[in-house]
Amino acid sequence: PKRLLYVGKGPGRVQLRLASYLTSNVKDRIKYAALSHCWGAEDTVLKTCKANLDNHLAGFSDALLPPTFLDAVVMTRELGLRYLWIDSLCIVQDDSADFEQECARMNIVYKNAVITFSASDAHDCIEGLFAPRTLQLVPLVWSPLQKRAWVLQEREFSPRIVHYTKRCLMWECRLTVASEYKTRQEQKDASNTRHYKSLRNYNWYQMIEQYSDRELTVPEDRLPAIAGLAAEWQQRNPGEEYLAGLWKSDIIHGLLWLTMGSAHKGVNTAKTVDSWPPPSKYKGVPSWSWASYDGQVYF
Repeated sequence: PKRLLYVGKGPGRVQLRLASYLTSNVKDRIKYAALSHCWGAEDTVLKTCKANLDNHLAGFSDALLPPTFLDAVVMTRELGLRYLWIDSLCIVQDDSADFEQECARMNIVYKNAVITFSASDAHDCIEGLFAPRTLQLVPLVWSPLQKRAWVLQEREFSPRIVHYTKRCLMWECRLTVASEYKTRQEQKDASNTRHYKSLRNYNWYQMIEQYSDRELTVPEDRLPAIAGLAAEWQQRNPGEEYLAGLWKSDIIHGLLWLTMGSAHKGVNTAKTVDSWPPPSKYKGVPSWSWASYDGQVYF
């Protein structure tokens, strides 16, 4: 990542500083954790902006952090790691160039994280990682976090995830899914717990069908929220040209997208066209792209 939060060597209240970091030398890579979370209301999220970037680089007290961020800092320290990546702090939110550059690197950010802390049942950054326990069993795919569009690529790329839920802690990695209540499962069984399969075995447009039904706080993030997935797809498929959510080599398939009428929303067997062509609501997104439509699409 371009920036990381330095949280110190161990438990205790130490100042945080936003550490500029960029290296291509594998041996020099810093070990860090990452946080996957719901933002919630804008006024509850601590963000890095142009106005406070210098202050964050100089360092600030962890007392300013909302509960979810502070819990992630504590867990990072407990694991003996010194660095943590949090999107709202490590990306300059009102710098469009920085935002676009870092969005396209989400695959790198999460793939290189030692571990990702997933605030699965928290609706915002105020609820924290450690929610009051409940006996009610709620599937992970129904959790507030898994409904968010940005989380699709965060979960796909993270090599190790700890899901903090109201029911229990869950562990997920490339080989295993386990929890406090279930014994370890092998990969062939664990793969069913994810929203999607590995990009190596998954069709892009099938993934878009699931992605397009997820929630975005900022609708204009419809393409930026999968920029990391697109970058990874191009890396695994050299020569592919990315066109606003579609691929040039398969452009005919990519153009054959349908929207679901409001009366049939949620019914997979009733695929109908609301209007054609649907108007493009977002600046810079062509009307022929599925990303121009605010809702779930099918191919």
